[in-house]
Amino acid sequence: MSDEEAVLRRRRQECWQLTAEERMERFFRLQETAFAMMSERGWEHFHRRNHQKRRVSFEDGSWSKINDIQAP
Repeated sequence: MSDEEAVLRRRRQECWQLTAEERMERFFRLQETAFAMMSERGWEHFHRRNHQKRRVSFEDGSWSKINDIQAP
C-alpha cells in the first residue's frame, strides 16, 4: 500500500468516526472553500446548472421534475 493510499484510508476512517452534524459542518466548510476558488464565470455556470437540474413544476396538486434541457 502506498503512502497516499494509507493517508486516504486513514482520512476515510476518521471521517466515519464523526457525527452526522460534524460531517455536515465539514461539508459546508469544503463547499465554501470550493466556491471561494471559483471564478465569477465558473460560479455563474455552477449556479445555472445547479438550478437547471432541480427545476420542478406544480400542476394539478402534484410536484413533478421538469426535464433537464441544456442551455446554449
